[in-house]
Amino acid sequence: MKKIFGLLAIVALSLAAKPAVAHHALQAEFDTAKRGEFTGTLTKFAMINPHVRWFFDEKKADGSVVKWEITGA
Repeated sequence: MKKIFGLLAIVALSLAAKPAVAHHALQAEFDTAKRGEFTGTLTKFAMINPHVRWFFDEKKADGSVVKWEITGA
């Protein structure tokens, strides 16, 4: 019985850890081969566990504002 419980515990912990590892796959969310550039004003800086975030406002030629959020490790 202890062997079965131990095996089930290992399987359960292994499955529970998968999402934590998977969310760091940058290629799953972004095209890392494509580079972008913009000019904007830093409006907010936040150190939110476990990542840091920068918030920018980019003013377009027509006067409209595009909001950007960049997340770092």
